[in-house]
Amino acid sequence: MRKIENTDVFGVTASASVFAYIWLVFILSLSSPDVVDPWESLVTFSFFPLLVMVAFCADKGYIARLCGGSGDKQKKMKEQLTKKYGKELPPQ
Repeated sequence: MRKIENTDVFGVTASASVFAYIWLVFILSLSSPDVVDPWESLVTFSFFPLLVMVAFCADKGYIARLCGGSGDKQKKMKEQLTKKYGKELPPQ
């Protein structure tokens, strides 16, 4: 059985999916009903490269460092495993 240890990218992607549906409701129902204006299409297409950049940053751990997240958690877990099993873990 496999386990996903770092869910930062999953969280970014899931959040972007929810945002995408909210954005579509906004542009198709509220902003200009049943018509997609050129500015709306440009903004919509610009969200994809933004998502890719944010997901890349999450994968590299930049977002976790900004939020004080998983980098510290992994260090603590490594120390606990080293203490429990008595040998140094190989670097990843």
